[in-house]
Amino acid sequence: MGWNPVTAKNSREALDAFSVGRFQLVLTNISLDAAMDGIEVARQIKQQEPGMRVVMISSGPGDGEKAKEAGLPLLNKELDFPRVVSLFRHGMQNGRPPLR
Repeated sequence: MGWNPVTAKNSREALDAFSVGRFQLVLTNISLDAAMDGIEVARQIKQQEPGMRVVMISSGPGDGEKAKEAGLPLLNKELDFPRVVSLFRHGMQNGRPPLR
């Protein structure tokens, strides 16, 4: 599908990668590390780039409500591949260059 994912080990690494890269979509776990959760990472990313598509992955009970309150789409850990592809394609329809 032409995707070139970038991985990060923690929230700080994710934000650092985002600040120097060009992305069409961000996929992050809700539970990341003691410094901040995925919802906070998403908030900071959207401050830098308001139109960025961020999709959350659940980590446990209550995550659906957290994602809903933040206005973010959520994928459950038992990933539904067709839904993942649909969310990715939707995130790439905004004219941004390919994921890096």
